[in-house]
Amino acid sequence: WGEGTTLYGNYVINKGVTVTITGRVTVTEGASVTISGGGTIKRGTESAYLNLPGKSSNTRTPSVLTVTNITLDGYKIKAQHSMIYNGNSGSELNISNCVIKDCVTTRSDEGGAIKMFGSTLNIEGSTFSGCSAGGKGGAVNVSGISSQNPVNVTVKNSKFTSNTAPSGGVFRFFSAIANITDSEFTDNSASKGGGGAFYIESASVLTINSGTFTGNTASSNGGAIFMHTETSVNVYGGYFLNNTAKDVQSDIYSNSSSSAIVVDIKKANIPTRTGYAFTGWQGSNGTTYLVGEKSTINEPIALVANW
Repeated sequence: WGEGTTLYGNYVINKGVTVTITGRVTVTEGASVTISGGGTIKRGTESAYLNLPGKSSNTRTPSVLTVTNITLDGYKIKAQHSMIYNGNSGSELNISNCVIKDCVTTRSDEGGAIKMFGSTLNIEGSTFSGCSAGGKGGAVNVSGISSQNPVNVTVKNSKFTSNTAPSGGVFRFFSAIANITDSEFTDNSASKGGGGAFYIESASVLTINSGTFTGNTASSNGGAIFMHTETSVNVYGGYFLNNTAKDVQSDIYSNSSSSAIVVDIKKANIPTRTGYAFTGWQGSNGTTYLVGEKSTINEPIALVANW
């Protein structure tokens, strides 16, 4: 698929087949496109990417791209854009049962694999590894239109490993409402700033329902999660272990009293670890937030899971 290729309808790339993209490949505005089949889409040049436009300018119909059971291989090429780029609002991207690897962009405002602006993102049953970006969000960078017009992000049963960026090793959320369920974040890193896995800002709300967060690192604060001003993190489940920032244990960090961390892990969601018991969260303010008790924290703080 070369520069100027337009996608419309359904495409099947069978297992063992590789399609190399060499320029901008665009979903038809207002169309619904599905790519499936078990094969591979490989980046061939630094200018190659899949372009997801916004709503149709005529009918206002959303543009929808669904990628199922496909490997997206960025081939470690330092590209001008994310592997999948959405720069206009009102669209939808669905990623399911995919392998996304080695997607790299030098851009500071895009993720290595995905950039979304004002559009919905759903990820399920997929793996992201070896992705990196020049700014925030090594794998995925999501922005809402404004703090009053956030976008929705859903992540289920997915794995994110060895992704990196200066801040937000995996995700950067700006005016987004994100729900994370049964997903794994392992050995991701923020090389210059905060958030080994997540960097959230501008009225974003991140809800952790379940999952594992292990071995993520940040050079400043928030080994797993960094919260900027006026953001919220709800922790209803999840296994946090060996996440570090500045070489000390650090799972969640908030830099502002205008942000809120809600920890409310019920008995049914208590994480397990052989030989240890999870007892709650230790705060840098000296307070222990006990498991089974709902706590809302409105102050600059670092939290570490107590085992």
